[in-house]
Amino acid sequence: MDRNVTVRCPYCGCEAKVKVTEDFSQKTVVTCDFMDGGCDQDFVVDVRVSIDAKVLKIEGGEEKHLENGEPSHSATSVWKYAGMKKIFDTHGNDSELNCRSGQTVDVIRLLTKEEADLNETGPMYRIRFSDGYETDAFADELQEER
Repeated sequence: MDRNVTVRCPYCGCEAKVKVTEDFSQKTVVTCDFMDGGCDQDFVVDVRVSIDAKVLKIEGGEEKHLENGEPSHSATSVWKYAGMKKIFDTHGNDSELNCRSGQTVDVIRLLTKEEADLNETGPMYRIRFSDGYETDAFADELQEER
């Protein structure tokens, strides 16, 4: 997959675009374009593409829902938010928390059946706001980040 990277010439600071054609690393000789106000000097751009993944434990993760020793389909789908950032939205239905609608929250974990009537409410999550305040939220109150 081809990508373009914008770099600055180390001699004059003029911007140059470099086409990256390899997926992981590439060294390319670039001439600072005189027609774009550059210095006409050659320099090397060493591009390295990396992917980082962070694995997080889910609080209460020991209580995974199993069917015949295997995670159930419903358990897999309701765990999807834990460890993620979401936008909290009460949809105007919670007078105490309406003022927090639109704020980014960390989803800590799925609530257990002892903490909420999941058959009645559907999946619910423990969430934390940036100021440290924690509360519980319905799945429909957690929106994708914009």
